[in-house]
Amino acid sequence: MPHATLSIMDTERRNDTEPPPDSDGSWARLEELVRVLRGPGGCPWDRDQTTVSLATHLVEESYEVLHAAQEGQPGALGEEIGDAAFLLAIVHQAAAEEGAPEFQAILDATAQKIVRRHPHVFGNTPVADANEAARLWEVQKRLERGPMLPRVENEALPEPPPALPALLQAQRIQQKAAAVGFDWPNAAAVIPKVEEELTELRVAMSMGEAAMVREEAGDLLFAVVNLVRALGLDAEMTMREASHKFRERFNRMARSIRADGQAPERLALEELEAYWQAAKREENHSGGQ
Repeated sequence: MPHATLSIMDTERRNDTEPPPDSDGSWARLEELVRVLRGPGGCPWDRDQTTVSLATHLVEESYEVLHAAQEGQPGALGEEIGDAAFLLAIVHQAAAEEGAPEFQAILDATAQKIVRRHPHVFGNTPVADANEAARLWEVQKRLERGPMLPRVENEALPEPPPALPALLQAQRIQQKAAAVGFDWPNAAAVIPKVEEELTELRVAMSMGEAAMVREEAGDLLFAVVNLVRALGLDAEMTMREASHKFRERFNRMARSIRADGQAPERLALEELEAYWQAAKREENHSGGQ
């Protein structure tokens, strides 16, 4: 975990401050704990942090939650959720010191917002599937903004949070465009667009113009994200899973090469490909994909 406080609490007692007692609600105990950590006699590291630095750690911890969920280990996932909850509590404490609302008020407002954005659950607006529900969510967000909504000629698509990974940014932009009806009817309709962008990339490569190649490669990636989204998948998660699969298969290949007394970097591409295919067959035989 990137946050230093937990390890410090385990290894050092800087003074005689006692941790807060157990309470009826675990969240209430976390709130009291972070008040102690950021208060007089608390942890110097915690007191030095800002909402920005703490929120950065919260983002990192969220990815730890994602990793634990992908690994399918409930115990590890529970621990990472706990770490994320602690960071959320201390981010709010830092924000409260700057005048942010009390957490109860934030939760009440959030609950009301969630109800508004699910009219298909709490109202009379039926949806056919998950994609339509996601589109309705974006429509409700636009309605909530009301007169604050930018004019179409100005900024109909606001910039997504810059901290989001690029694939997730692309997916969020596409979802917002879909909320106003600018979307593909289904996944099959996106495939010709992907093929078109691939053709344009080939042309740019044949011309040898670096700027054009970069632009067309970006267009191709954006089109593929559209396809993945139209399939009802999350582009970021799908890419992470693909990267994990490649890494596992590559390491399996490398182990086989070393077991034969050779080094991967000394083999020709054709030999590497043969080992790669063998690793793939072994993976499929053992129940992989």
